[in-house]
Amino acid sequence: MYADASTDALYELFRIPKSALWVAKDNEENILGCCGIYPTEGLPADCTELVKFYLHKNARGKGIGKALLQQSIQSARQLGYSQVYLETLPEFGTALGIYDQEGFLPLSAPMGNSGHNNCTVWMEKKL
Repeated sequence: MYADASTDALYELFRIPKSALWVAKDNEENILGCCGIYPTEGLPADCTELVKFYLHKNARGKGIGKALLQQSIQSARQLGYSQVYLETLPEFGTALGIYDQEGFLPLSAPMGNSGHNNCTVWMEKKL
């Protein structure tokens, strides 16, 4: 239901200029989660999309997701963006709470051409 074919090609995807992907690992080098930004087609030039925000179930509730999100926002600033856009689903209530805490505001319609047609929650943060 939540499948995204581009997840199998993250190395290639994040070689695009003005994109970044942050990965959290534990001391044994196990991947705990990731979060990134990407210049999605159809967005204004000063806007990037928050993408690939995944967190392993064992890593939840430890501040790792919040740290990944904050690092992605910082990358957006450093790359010259003035806003960050995201798309998600209402089922991801915990993530919605984090987005709210980080200053993301709801939008009434999607932006850009992400291809995530199942998403029904759209938000943006001005930087």
